[in-house]
Amino acid sequence: MKNKTFFLPVIILVLVFGCAQQGGIEGKDLQKNDLTLPENNTGQENPSSPPQDNGTQQENNGTSFYEPFTVERFEQVKGEGKVILLEFYANWCPICNRQKPELEQAFVELNNSNIAGFQVNYNDSETDENEKALARKFGVAYQHTHVVIDSSENILLKELTEWSKEETISKLETAASGTGAAS
Repeated sequence: MKNKTFFLPVIILVLVFGCAQQGGIEGKDLQKNDLTLPENNTGQENPSSPPQDNGTQQENNGTSFYEPFTVERFEQVKGEGKVILLEFYANWCPICNRQKPELEQAFVELNNSNIAGFQVNYNDSETDENEKALARKFGVAYQHTHVVIDSSENILLKELTEWSKEETISKLETAASGTGAAS
């Protein structure tokens, strides 16, 4: 009985602190302007050049692309006035892994030069500080969240659902046509 009395408070403390660590960004009410992303931290000599392909980047005749997030490319694409899909992805997430080929194929078929997409790592072994900051900036609390923004970082669409290739194309085309960024 004495051991049970000792372990109960320990278990409660572990649960409380463990949950607090998991929900670190959920409880914060940040505005998009509360964060300034660093100018350059990737070590690329020319920040305006696209990142090297690591197997994730998808291009369609130079009209649309889906690639890993970098601050430099993100800023470049915003400056070009594009509608941007931010796909918050975790390498351990079965939904993210199931959806990734759908998104990649959507960008292969997407024929709109004013739409770009970024895979933003979220709470996995590959997530960097810039990606954590981006999740806070747009209030992302879970992986496999889709955030579609315009070049001024206004949120056009934010969903925590699984999108098929067809849904991805449709939702992005609709978002682009509503901003005047249609091809």
